[in-house]
Amino acid sequence: MITVYDMHSEYDRQAGIDDFKYDGLAIIRPTSAYVTEELNGRYDMEIEVPCIPDDPREGRNEDTWKFVKMYNILKSSEGQLFMIHKIEYSVKSGVPYLKAYANHIWYYLADMLTLECQGQNNNAWQVVNHLFEPRDVHGNGCTWFSDGTGLTRYDFDKYIDPSLVLVLPNDKKYNYHFRNVQLANALLGNSDSIVNVWGGEIYRDNFYFRIDKRKYGTVDDAFELVYGVNCRDVRYTEDTTNRKTEIHTSCNGGMWAFAKSVIPDAGLFPHQAIAGFDLSYSEPNEETYYQDIDSWWSENTGWIYNWEVDYVDFKGTNKGANWNQMRKIRVGDKGVVQDAFGHRQSQKVIATKYNDITGRLESIKLGSFKESGLHVSRWEKKVMVSTDNPEVKRIENVERQLGGVGGDISHITGDISNMNNSINGINNSINDINAAIQDIYSKLPQNP
Repeated sequence: MITVYDMHSEYDRQAGIDDFKYDGLAIIRPTSAYVTEELNGRYDMEIEVPCIPDDPREGRNEDTWKFVKMYNILKSSEGQLFMIHKIEYSVKSGVPYLKAYANHIWYYLADMLTLECQGQNNNAWQVVNHLFEPRDVHGNGCTWFSDGTGLTRYDFDKYIDPSLVLVLPNDKKYNYHFRNVQLANALLGNSDSIVNVWGGEIYRDNFYFRIDKRKYGTVDDAFELVYGVNCRDVRYTEDTTNRKTEIHTSCNGGMWAFAKSVIPDAGLFPHQAIAGFDLSYSEPNEETYYQDIDSWWSENTGWIYNWEVDYVDFKGTNKGANWNQMRKIRVGDKGVVQDAFGHRQSQKVIATKYNDITGRLESIKLGSFKESGLHVSRWEKKVMVSTDNPEVKRIENVERQLGGVGGDISHITGDISNMNNSINGINNSINDINAAIQDIYSKLPQNP
């Protein structure tokens, strides 16, 4: 069952208020509804609803589709909440439809601004607590929670399991500094976010979330996906496009020059893939610099494997015989996947797409996952771009070409203008000739 709630529905455990326990404004009957979740990535819902009157024979007298509007909240069949941020209207076979796109309620944290939060720590849990210190009008605290008239504010429970040791190795202290960053970015998407620096995988359950070394509730040996047996359209990709085997780095224009490379082995690869870059920091720190190099190295020197599987049916395998249908495959689970060519690997689920009407798993992705749930490049803000950068040179070349094209266009425009003037002159001459002909006809003798 999919329900919709007013944008100002309340949730407050301490006050005993939880409007989301009830059916809200209406029960929605969409023609399609999908929930997509990525590991440390997107978590959203998409529904399509016909814009037609309710059937009074079903005991409904309102046009429930009208409640699907901007900022209202959808609750999926599993009880997860999603806030609508985009609506499209269209007509198919003469029937009007709307399609609504909604982000998981966790992304409400993007509405909160971390004005200034800095310190030194090796424990991720303590840094998260620091980030959630509410800033007041006197400037105390870190994150600004706006409480304007008529706004709805939600409070989140947060948790990091100390037993999973989300701390930096060797008890090294990390100098963190968040300034004018959305709270969601500080946790997950920013280049210096909690997940990027300390590692870990995020688990989201409405107003409760936790960051663990391994996503909470996941299972090893959870499935076996075999092409032609219990799934179809298995796509397996090996990708070394962006793989690097050697780097040369420095900090803030030349400090702490450093080089690192894979031990050459012609049996594994035929040539070195070299990268050079300069990391930039507002407050350079040698320890942080070397930590970032190690992190970049681990992300860019591996062999990337990706799997995509469409349509999953467990009834055809031994796994399916004992499969507990009450537990779905979840992001973060591990299992075996095999394609039509015999490639077989144990992989982690990095994305799922469920049909929220039928409960069927439509597609699944396994392998390497995105680094940021908010799709902000981890290194975008740290790598200094110089004029020697090939991308910059290409851009400058395009700009020069466009400049030349602009000049050509200017000349063409001038030619067209001259041509128009010539045409106007010809038209004037034709008018003069017509006037002269009329004058001649007027002087000729007229027939009686």
